[in-house]
Amino acid sequence: ALDDYFSALLGEEVEVTDLEHELDLLAQELSSVEPEPEPEPEPEPEPEPEPEPEPEPEPEPEPEPELQMQYAESDSYQFRENYAPQLEAPNLEDVQRLL
Repeated sequence: ALDDYFSALLGEEVEVTDLEHELDLLAQELSSVEPEPEPEPEPEPEPEPEPEPEPEPEPEPEPEPELQMQYAESDSYQFRENYAPQLEAPNLEDVQRLL
């Protein structure tokens, strides 16, 4: 059964290399053919520029409040407290019975 499996795998590899070889040949043929020159597109007439309205004076930006560093320790402690009761020490009698 293993021989069949490995021979099937090797057969698939041969098919893949054959396909790669065919793709290489096609790529060589395509590269040897001269590409047709593309026709140049006609330039579009440029629209007349519209007069720009005068920009309004920008109000002075408000000073940004300074960011203060806050630690996320409280969240991690709450997580530990919520799940700590579920993690109990194993019963030593049960462990000795298993051994």
